[in-house]
Amino acid sequence: MEKSMLENLGKLGRDKITDFEGIITGFAKHFFGCDSYLLTSKIKDGKSYCSVFDIGRIEIIGDGIATSEELTNITRDENPQTSMIINLGKLGRDKVTGFEGIITAIAKYLYGCDSYFLTSKANEGKSGKTDKFDKGRIEIIGDGIELSEVQADKPGGEDLSSFFN
Repeated sequence: MEKSMLENLGKLGRDKITDFEGIITGFAKHFFGCDSYLLTSKIKDGKSYCSVFDIGRIEIIGDGIATSEELTNITRDENPQTSMIINLGKLGRDKVTGFEGIITAIAKYLYGCDSYFLTSKANEGKSGKTDKFDKGRIEIIGDGIELSEVQADKPGGEDLSSFFN
């Protein structure tokens, strides 16, 4: 996982478009690009909100809440043989429910609870369902698909800049 993105866990971030501010409490690495941060707002009027944003939309505006000691276990270099990233694109099964799908994203959160996002195959003309599961619940049951089979030249799809000119 990209260590620089993980180092922002716990920092105060702001969405450049909406001005939504919050602590970066999660980071997701997606199989198809478009990595994202989860921002959690402070409580205001008895409510707190969480929103997910593409990482390019977020600017770091403060130190936030985490100290380097708190992040030691989260931002440490992982062994490449056991890293969650090597499972992107593989076929996984939830040990509890039996749900099966391709691992399309992984998520790391500020205080643990690492997760896999599994996307099932289409069924009866309906697109597949994506569910999030704790990392420990997933067993790898097959090779799935290779990134080269589905990767565009630019993460997120084609360049549409000529469309706007």
